[in-house]
Amino acid sequence: MVAHEAGVADRIALRRVIVMMLKPDADVVAVNAIGRIPVLLTPDHGALRDSRVICEYLDTLGGEPRLYPAGAERWRALCWQ
Repeated sequence: MVAHEAGVADRIALRRVIVMMLKPDADVVAVNAIGRIPVLLTPDHGALRDSRVICEYLDTLGGEPRLYPAGAERWRALCWQ
């Protein structure tokens, strides 16, 4: 949803993976030792893990208005997470 709202969804390639505790996906483990998803591979920051981190990163790629504003409004927006 954040990718669509930020206008960057067309810049993201999605890959379906199945992650099981007893048989982790080798490609996911290669970039995320815990083997959890979601994980976003970026050209400049490597692998980003955790939905909140990924959402904030995607928000920085879009234009204005931002979903996570700067200053005092930022804290109110983070509470809505």
